[in-house]
Amino acid sequence: MAAPILLCDTDGMSRERWLECRKHGPKGDIDYTVGGSDVAAIFGVSP
Repeated sequence: MAAPILLCDTDGMSRERWLECRKHGPKGDIDYTVGGSDVAAIFGVSP
């Protein structure tokens, strides 16, 4: 199994910064990101 790609080290990160990274990636260059809950809903395995 391949190792996960670490986009952002959250150790010691403020909540505000974490939310920014979650929404737009660590560099702020992603228009929209998809989280685990989103993926489950997209594939119809969770409402």
